[in-house]
Amino acid sequence: MSNYIPEYFLADKPSNGDSLNDDSKFILNTPLTWELIEKNLKKSLNTSSTFGQKKTAVKCGDGGGFVSSVILLTFDWTPNSVELPEKAILKVTTSDSVAGIRRTLKQGQDEKQLLLEKAAQIHDNEFFIYSKADQDWEFPSEIGMPKFYCGISFDKVDLKAGYFLVEYIPDVIFVQYYHNLSVSSVKKAVKMIARLTAHVISNQRIVQEHEETTSPGAVAYLEGAYNVQTCHNNLLNMAEKFPKLKKAADLLENLVPIAADFEKRLKECLKYCSYPSLTHFDCHLGNFLWILNGNELSPRAIIDWQTSHTDNPLVDLVRITFTSLSKTDFNENIYSLIKIYYDTLKKYSIEKLPWESYDEFVRSFEHVFPLVATRMAPLFALDQFISMILTKVPVDEHPKAAKNIHEKMEAAIEFAVKCVQKWEIRF
Repeated sequence: MSNYIPEYFLADKPSNGDSLNDDSKFILNTPLTWELIEKNLKKSLNTSSTFGQKKTAVKCGDGGGFVSSVILLTFDWTPNSVELPEKAILKVTTSDSVAGIRRTLKQGQDEKQLLLEKAAQIHDNEFFIYSKADQDWEFPSEIGMPKFYCGISFDKVDLKAGYFLVEYIPDVIFVQYYHNLSVSSVKKAVKMIARLTAHVISNQRIVQEHEETTSPGAVAYLEGAYNVQTCHNNLLNMAEKFPKLKKAADLLENLVPIAADFEKRLKECLKYCSYPSLTHFDCHLGNFLWILNGNELSPRAIIDWQTSHTDNPLVDLVRITFTSLSKTDFNENIYSLIKIYYDTLKKYSIEKLPWESYDEFVRSFEHVFPLVATRMAPLFALDQFISMILTKVPVDEHPKAAKNIHEKMEAAIEFAVKCVQKWEIRF
């Protein structure tokens, strides 16, 4: 499965049961109407053209969009113009979608008003990032941020939803946790996130503006998603299902009070960089858009910025490395990937780095890694997590897909233990 990208991961394939044509008032199963989207998009594009009869809505992004609905819209502009986008990606977030993911990950059940608040926090954060990245913050083209068209902040009263429209990037491929990417592909992704961090380091107003607007909301959302008892239970479940990891689970149990408390985890991670940066945070392989170059995947864009906030940027490096590689490739290449990140950061940063030296940088990574892995990796042992990830995978491929995920979990847990033992990390 390492180099196998099934056809159903192509972005413009409709999901089963979704109609390509939508002549109804509402766009698929969302609370959004075609009229609302047309009105706001026309204003953004400064056009008098209208949507035609052949407009379509297709749910896309199989294997992703767990917290939001991702829909490919085709507009059929009348009259048409080469300056108008033929298609765009609509991302919609509702409180119902937040409730679903929290149930799946055993994060608890919340009252409707609290769910609305959580949905607003993550939508408004991502909406803000996309609206600023292209023009105002001038993210490097290497980051591949889709062009932003329009959107609205979360409406808690009428729509009980938030949305935005961004550029449709054709011919992209979605991958998931069960895909093992090549080392070469992951090197490119590592360089991409290093370029992002270098840009933010060199433009500190980005962090300031984010801190003054939506970053605190994302932090509040994440604080509600972290739970010490849940993390403890997940470690026990992992040890029970994978007995060879029991000693590792026992060792990492010491980290749970910090790793599973978002505020404490953040504070601890920030000890290992002299100043924080904008961090994507959910920087796993499924939150990149990939394109096929010959027989190899290359990252085209980083997406899903809902939980981005101010943090130690090495959190992103931790997540992209252990979620993308096979256990063998991770073990053999993790330090070369760390070096690539550091070298790219030095090359493109015009300000002093948050680490005095490469040795200090490695030390930081080795302290951040176990704090991230202790909470995240045991999720891979949860039956409900595996079921969610494998939803679109043919049943006969489930065993191998699950095996790939479990081996990534093993790699992360074992490396976390090495870091803990090397630095004698205790809390």
